[in-house]
Amino acid sequence: MVNNLEDFHDAEVIKIEINSGDLHISVNTVDNKVKNIKLIECKLFRVNDFIHQNVISRILPIGIDSNDEGILEKISWATEIGGDSPFMDVKSIKGLLNDIRSGSLLLVYFEPSWGAEIVAVCRKIEIGAL
Repeated sequence: MVNNLEDFHDAEVIKIEINSGDLHISVNTVDNKVKNIKLIECKLFRVNDFIHQNVISRILPIGIDSNDEGILEKISWATEIGGDSPFMDVKSIKGLLNDIRSGSLLLVYFEPSWGAEIVAVCRKIEIGAL
């Protein structure tokens, strides 16, 4: 588990890129350093409300210590496009839940102060400078 996610409070998401199943999220921190948050082997993600300014309130890794209801709420939101029914069936959603509960996958929630809201289910998180 990545321990320094609290360093991204008030950072701004400036770029989102998908590359071979990995989600790269570039952020400009409050001390004006550009960092790359790489979500490795994403099984599912959703980005909503990406606008001219996208400020992170906090990044929450949701894993084996979280309750099923909270995990299912985020997975369901990530699979509902435009308020429609989920594009994943119940069995697939439960499979993701089981993988998160076992620790083989991690759900990551970027809670916005303003702009982009991001949910991703991935294998791991890597953070580095650009």
